[in-house]
Amino acid sequence: MFMKKTGLILIIVFLILFVFYANISFAGFGITPSTIWNDHLLPGSHFEETIYLVQSRPEKDLLAKIEVDAPEIKDWISIDRGLEFTIPAGNQQFPIKAIIDVPQNAEFKNYDGKIWVKTAPALKEGEGMVTVALGAIISLNLRVSAEEVQGFVFRGIDIKDTEKGRPIKISVAIQNVGNIENKPTKIHLDVYDAYLKKILQSSDITNIESIKPFEAKQIIIKFPNKLELGSYFGSVSIYKDDKTVGEGKMAFNVLERTALIYKIFRHWYSWVILGLLILIVVVLILRKKLKEIIIKWRIKRREKKRTKLEEKLKRLSK
Repeated sequence: MFMKKTGLILIIVFLILFVFYANISFAGFGITPSTIWNDHLLPGSHFEETIYLVQSRPEKDLLAKIEVDAPEIKDWISIDRGLEFTIPAGNQQFPIKAIIDVPQNAEFKNYDGKIWVKTAPALKEGEGMVTVALGAIISLNLRVSAEEVQGFVFRGIDIKDTEKGRPIKISVAIQNVGNIENKPTKIHLDVYDAYLKKILQSSDITNIESIKPFEAKQIIIKFPNKLELGSYFGSVSIYKDDKTVGEGKMAFNVLERTALIYKIFRHWYSWVILGLLILIVVVLILRKKLKEIIIKWRIKRREKKRTKLEEKLKRLSK
């Protein structure tokens, strides 16, 4: 009886340990975000979501397999890396992109489903069978409607150091969270001194490229630069009509020009010398044609003189 109880206890302990270690193994793999959600898709919409496959200990290559469990919308969904791929060792966060293309004839309603991500260590020669596989689930929660939605999310700015006289380049990160193509109506720049006390120059840019529905984009804007060498702060405001949709500040520097061409041609006399050199080269290249032109001009001149002389003699002979 005692032996039976001891055996039962050992079996229970073994099962607890097995479940505990199995949970640890599965806890070593996950995804973020775990849900693909969009409630304002239009018929014909193109939508992309980046999912990160996360490992706690990426010591080996992982073979990954994707299975879409969403009968109504399975044909809408594709993965940029395909349905089977390898996650190389050393990648704690491995991005994949889920791409959703809504057909033009899609019904206006909610659509749900799941994307299964199953992984197992890649086998090398001489290794045995894999007994433990890791997996995760991405939930799908989509809605197709006829409602047009506009909106931006401001993600930040980056102002590059620039050389004196060259445009100030600013990278503005914006995501169009609406379902129609859109763009900011104006991006405004105020340049402050290094102490953020005085505005030294201000500029507006209204010629801005459009952003596709649901797209996150880095917009590169070039502003005039009348600044001297030194350190400055740039304050950027993004507008949609009269409303500010984003603001950001960042320090940047105006540096001495380092380009050799600029150093050579920054003086007026350099351009005069260049012009003379070009003229000499043109003359050398076209010297034969120039000679022909000069000879023809001389012949015409002689003919004119001869004609005038003949006319004069005729008048005298009368």
